[in-house]
Amino acid sequence: MVAARALLARGALRLAHAGDPALAPTAPVRDLLAPLRAARAVIEVEHVDAAGHRRRRAAVIGTAGAVGLAEREPDIWEVTRDAHATLDAIADAADTLTGPEPPTPAAAASNPPTHAAPPGPATPGAASDPPTAAVPATAAGGARPGGTGGSVAFPAPAARLFEGPCPASEAEALELLLVHGVPAGPARLLAPVLAARQVTTSIRVARRLADEQYQIDTLGWVDAGPCGIWRIEASPTARDPSTATLAPTTAAHLYATVRDRHAYIAHLAER
Repeated sequence: MVAARALLARGALRLAHAGDPALAPTAPVRDLLAPLRAARAVIEVEHVDAAGHRRRRAAVIGTAGAVGLAEREPDIWEVTRDAHATLDAIADAADTLTGPEPPTPAAAASNPPTHAAPPGPATPGAASDPPTAAVPATAAGGARPGGTGGSVAFPAPAARLFEGPCPASEAEALELLLVHGVPAGPARLLAPVLAARQVTTSIRVARRLADEQYQIDTLGWVDAGPCGIWRIEASPTARDPSTATLAPTTAAHLYATVRDRHAYIAHLAER
């Protein structure tokens, strides 16, 4: 009732008919939400920091235009016509993967290192806005370190640990993994990554191909600081959705993948 009164006061709702207690959105709100009712594609960018705090931004591209959604508080979303802000968030997610180029000895002696964003396709606001979920560059400068070793398979439910509060130590991380059903071997390989996790980022794209036919694509990674960057897949194969994998990757490879995804989504938004 309180929410309904607030929406009425803000002019977002009106009485459907005189004398009828039913409520209906006003014309401006109905027009703003029109893309949600006939969506062609939905894009979501999510960051989860080491404390488990989530920040989400989404864009909905519909036959009636596009809207952007930004989560201001848990489950409280701001809806605007600025769908391109979500594209900027994807570009910023790519920019967090690289740091400054290593300076030459002569330059290092005279100039302190800068933290300029890496080269890439120009995106509105990317040059002036700080990167989303920024992480520090390595001490020597250059790209974030890549993960090392082979891919690790483990029970999919334990993947949620990489989206929660970061454990205080490797020992605590190992205990958490074991409690969540990860066998001892994989748990020992995952524990250093989980303990060092700085941010988990995911980019999800859902496209409507036809009635009752959808295509969903997810790109996710864990930035574990000195332990490197790891691709995470909660359901790598349709035949075995109960298994997740964590695979080492390099910042350069992931940067190119995110930039390609950004260009693809920008193309969807312009159609």
